[in-house]
Amino acid sequence: MDYFELDEIRLESKNIIVESHSLPSNKKAMCAIFDNSQIPSVIFYDPQKMNSINEKRCSILHEEMHIDHPETTYFLNEPIKRKMEKESKVEYLMFKKYIPLKKLFSLLYFENLTIYEIAEKLCLTEQLIKDAYDYYSSLEEWQNKLKSFLEEYGREPVSYTHLRAHETRRH
Repeated sequence: MDYFELDEIRLESKNIIVESHSLPSNKKAMCAIFDNSQIPSVIFYDPQKMNSINEKRCSILHEEMHIDHPETTYFLNEPIKRKMEKESKVEYLMFKKYIPLKKLFSLLYFENLTIYEIAEKLCLTEQLIKDAYDYYSSLEEWQNKLKSFLEEYGREPVSYTHLRAHETRRH
């Protein structure tokens, strides 16, 4: 079973409907949450604005995070600062659930995969992987893992610049 089938089963079990729909110009996806448990939540995505199947999946997973964490939902007319704070929280939750620190570290340094390869392996976007890397690499836990890696293997792990070079060559 692939990621997409697992997502579909998980969403269905949570009574979340996913529908294709034309959305306002700046929105690729959005969700509608209802207080009444008899009415399912809905995730709308605009297929015309999706560049890849991984982008579609990330957009749907992002909206699912809003549904799972109602404190991150907002109305479209809320102040931009509040929206950005809530979107940052969702991004952090996405990292923790779909790209845990230990998993990303292992894929980068032990399996020696590029960001593109990790994105393909996890069916996520390169941008989400890059953002997770940027976030995690600033944490003390990451720095400690990196130091241990260097002490144990005596070699420099793949750097972000090296990863970016792979991406440039590949495209």
